[in-house]
Amino acid sequence: MNEQALVAVITRTKDRDILLRRAIESVLKQTCENWLHVIVNDGGAPEPVNKLVDEYLDRYRGRLIVIHHETSKGMERASNAGVQASESKYICIHDDDDSWQPTYLERCLEEFDQNSFPSVKGVTTHTTQIFEEMKGGAVVEKRRQDFDPHLTAVSLPQITEINKFMPISFMFERCVFDEIGLYDESLPVIGDWEFNIRFLMKYDIIVIKEALANYHIRTNSPPKYSNTVTAGQDAHLFYRALITNKHMRNDIEAGRLTAGTLLAWGDYFYRVGGGLWRIAQVIDKVKSIPPLNLIRKLLKK
Repeated sequence: MNEQALVAVITRTKDRDILLRRAIESVLKQTCENWLHVIVNDGGAPEPVNKLVDEYLDRYRGRLIVIHHETSKGMERASNAGVQASESKYICIHDDDDSWQPTYLERCLEEFDQNSFPSVKGVTTHTTQIFEEMKGGAVVEKRRQDFDPHLTAVSLPQITEINKFMPISFMFERCVFDEIGLYDESLPVIGDWEFNIRFLMKYDIIVIKEALANYHIRTNSPPKYSNTVTAGQDAHLFYRALITNKHMRNDIEAGRLTAGTLLAWGDYFYRVGGGLWRIAQVIDKVKSIPPLNLIRKLLKK
């Protein structure tokens, strides 16, 4: 495009052309047309991606950039590559396996236009979780549910407990990168959560209480079609610990947190965890009672 797009939409993909087609359709069907779509093929075969996007060149009308990485560089480096290859006022991460309602971009931009708070640099919408699986080369939807339908605001303490919104539902101003930096390329998973923490340390987010984003979750599907949140739960916990430890060590070194306070927290969680552990032991013993085993077998039938 000859002029800067209002929104840069970054899509990371690797050998998932079936899902990528859905993502492309999701972007092209937006009622707002002032966007640039950047597809980052992170180590996947280039020919299928090129062949797929060729089908849509007329509809893209020049609003497309395709980047091929010869080898996979990871999700966060792929995101940064898409950001750095584009120019825009706003950024959205639209992964190849997710989708939007047609008015997603339009509604987020309207919210930015109406915003009067200087600290607000991001907008997130409500999200629909869509559970699906791959069958015979096609995506089969199993069921849907609202993800956190009561979400009305996002605070820093909330986001440090758990990610309150998905990348697919988040639009933010590009200028925040100047203050908080890009995505952490050392993280193979939960890089979006770590970025959201840094974001909320400086800025605020408005919540649109409309389910305009779709987060697709695949179960019982080949590994390349799985979600990182379901396929790598242990990795999520490990890198969550690394992120937490990094910030707490920084506070200890700066004198903002003492070892005594840290040990007091540890003692509290030890006691709470010990109680939960005992409850889990009782539940396991109850499960082993013969009549209950028989009932479970009958229910499975």
